[in-house]
Amino acid sequence: MKNRLAILLLAALCAQALPAPAAESLHPLEPETATRLLPERGPAVVMLWSLDCPYCDDNLALLSRWQKKHPGLVVIRIATDSIDAASAIRARLRHYPVTGPCWVFGAAAPERIRHAIDPTWHGELPRSYLIGHDGHRQAISGRITATQLEALQPATTSVATPGT
Repeated sequence: MKNRLAILLLAALCAQALPAPAAESLHPLEPETATRLLPERGPAVVMLWSLDCPYCDDNLALLSRWQKKHPGLVVIRIATDSIDAASAIRARLRHYPVTGPCWVFGAAAPERIRHAIDPTWHGELPRSYLIGHDGHRQAISGRITATQLEALQPATTSVATPGT
C-alpha cells in the first residue's frame, strides 16, 4: 500500500514538472495575406472551418488521421470565426492535432477575406482546397473524403527491370 502511494505521489510530482503543451498558434488573416496563402504545389490541403459548423469537425478529424499516416501532407487551417473566439478555437483544435499553421479571420470584413481567398467562394463551410503535387487545385464545399486525399499523393511508378 505504501509503495502504491509513493508511486502515485511520484507520478503526480513528475506530471507537475512537465511543461504544459504549447497552445495552438493562431494568426490573424487579412485580405493581403489571404492572396498568398494557398501553396503552389502539394500535397496540401487548405481547410476553412468554423466553430458552429458541424461538418467541419468531420474534416478536421479526417485531416488529423490522414496527416499521421502521411506526414508530408501540408495542412493549413483557416477558422472563419473572429480572433475574439481564440480560446474556443484552440480548444477545438486540441481535439484534432495537425501539424501546420492555423489562421483566423482578422479585422477586415469577412467578405473581403473570402474574396481574397477565392472570388468564387460564397462562404459555405466547410470549404477545402486540395492541391496536388503537380499544382492542380480542387475546391470542395462540404465533407472531404479519404479518396480525395489519396488523389493528392504522388503516383508511385514502378520501373521494370530487364528480364522481369
